[in-house]
Amino acid sequence: MSEKQSRVQTVEKLFLYFLMAAVIGWCYEVFLEVVVYRWGFDNRGVLFGPYCPVYGVGMLAENSHKCR
Repeated sequence: MSEKQSRVQTVEKLFLYFLMAAVIGWCYEVFLEVVVYRWGFDNRGVLFGPYCPVYGVGMLAENSHKCR
């Protein structure tokens, strides 16, 4: 595999990690809000859809050392 293909795969993998963590983080916040605290549903994300980018950024920061 060439270096360019390897780099593209790394970027794709990081993007998928970002999306996965953003959605899981949103689900976690909604679960806490609705089930644990009983505040009712409120979309906590800053984007349209079930995303909370702060969790995605945290996942990228955690996994950044693996991509070097």
